[in-house]
Amino acid sequence: VLISVAAGIIISLILIKIIAPAIKSFNTLTDSYGIKTEYLSVAIKALGIGYLTSFIADSCRDSGQQSLAAKAEFAGKCAIFILSLPLLLSVLETAVGFIK
Repeated sequence: VLISVAAGIIISLILIKIIAPAIKSFNTLTDSYGIKTEYLSVAIKALGIGYLTSFIADSCRDSGQQSLAAKAEFAGKCAIFILSLPLLLSVLETAVGFIK
């Protein structure tokens, strides 16, 4: 189990190094066109939380802890929901603005 967790961490770190320049260039592109990056940052953070939660839950399952894996997945879903609350409120404010 420890070897698979260590391998998963190493692979994740390598992938982060590979993906980081693409995200940086995308941020530069959105800045040059004046596009708000608030929504993009929420999406990237949610994606990261999802991948991290999946990794944690799979590691728990590999060690035979099914219940702990389910709790980790639930915690990840809650974290994504809390992260997206400002975005949801913004969408609701915009919808109410159109109605008025």
